[in-house]
Amino acid sequence: MIVQSPTVLESQPLIEVRHLKVHFPVNRSLTGRPRAWVKAVDDISFSICKGETFSIVGESGCGKSTTGYALLGMLKPTAGELYFEGRPLESDDEEGRRMVRRQMQIVFQDPFASLNPKMCIGESIAEPLRAAGTPQEKIPGLVADLLDMVGLHRSYADRLPNQFSGGQRQRIVIARALAMQPKLIVCDEPVSALDVSIRSQILNLLLKLQQELGISYLFISHDLSVVRHLSDRVAVMYLGHIVELATAEELFTNTFHPYTKALFSAIPRIEPERKKAHRFILQGDLPTPLNPPRGCPLITRCPFRQSICDQSMPELQEIHPGHSVACFRAKEFGPFTSFSESFSEK
Repeated sequence: MIVQSPTVLESQPLIEVRHLKVHFPVNRSLTGRPRAWVKAVDDISFSICKGETFSIVGESGCGKSTTGYALLGMLKPTAGELYFEGRPLESDDEEGRRMVRRQMQIVFQDPFASLNPKMCIGESIAEPLRAAGTPQEKIPGLVADLLDMVGLHRSYADRLPNQFSGGQRQRIVIARALAMQPKLIVCDEPVSALDVSIRSQILNLLLKLQQELGISYLFISHDLSVVRHLSDRVAVMYLGHIVELATAEELFTNTFHPYTKALFSAIPRIEPERKKAHRFILQGDLPTPLNPPRGCPLITRCPFRQSICDQSMPELQEIHPGHSVACFRAKEFGPFTSFSESFSEK
């Protein structure tokens, strides 16, 4: 069973993202100039508080992982501003940026691909410690403490990754991420490659570490059931845009954006025939970010579209305290049937 997410420890933003854009050039000409751009992330803004789990959900290709990579410096933003504890991430010199980046780590989706198969796990965990200049005599003790922290025996340090299960390997990756004592960990689908029986163990471990260390998480996932139990706030992304943002409790109770409702409706029901009336299915295919619609990104699939939706992009506006929606008609038709109601017995 997954424990409930802790409350946010502090209201001061740890991370601030302002008007972030990440565009990729394609079809370069002979002169090297791109003929077109893939707009993977197109003008999004949000903040992450200290001790908070901020989740981003959406279907594949919406820009979730790209957002996390840009935040970590793994991708260079096309435009926008990124702040860490109030300091612009790109304003410092190289050494200053390196020090800040150490406080932000990542846990990838595939734990086996994240580890060197020829390197014992103790060496993998020790690698960032050595890169940070930790004295050699302190490293074995620190590695042992990190293994204890994630629920693995100290004697495992001499084993290779192929001697562990998927869940154990993900614990090793989490231990390595903790080596630099980060303030933020980007979790990019950290449990989607694991067996269902192991997922709750890893999620409970992440929550336990958050309670003990005060870590903030940017949790990237398409699994709404996981997001519901783990998150403090949730941003729903579609085609590079945030279309709805609210606390987890508010979002799963009052859903205003048609795309968010469609995501909820896509979750499998135990009794599909009895819940069929609650299904809300969008028609058509996901547009390409190479040539997105001119107005609302959902215009080609939304049954509630009007002429204004084709003319301009709806801004993310607050309709309730802490609940923002990018839809011209959100206030008009009010909240859809809630996530909780769609799973209740009739």
